[in-house]
Amino acid sequence: MGTYSVIDDEQRRLAEAVDSGRRALLGGDDARAAVIACYAAMEQSLAASGVARKASDSPRDLLERGADSGLLTGTSAATLTDLFREARYSTHPMGDAHRDRAAAALAEIAGRLDTDRTAAEAAS
Repeated sequence: MGTYSVIDDEQRRLAEAVDSGRRALLGGDDARAAVIACYAAMEQSLAASGVARKASDSPRDLLERGADSGLLTGTSAATLTDLFREARYSTHPMGDAHRDRAAAALAEIAGRLDTDRTAAEAAS
């Protein structure tokens, strides 16, 4: 399997996670559950690409390994991770503003994937 095949496969998995996260954002009225589902989708995608969560990992640890692998770039994954931590560990209400920030982070990740995919296709 060539380098571009590996990159394409990893990008496809991350794109599937983005789509899964978008569906989670649209389904239901519970912003907290939607944000957690978005993060879980990103985590599953990373695991499928070889960056699996370790039992001792904090969300930040996983984010750093995803960035070190080159799968996650920019601030959008950090934003989604911060929202996950807030959703998972806080008790205050979460609403549309949280859901909107998660949606914006996913849109940024999707845009970056499209840019990377276009560049990989142009190079091949």
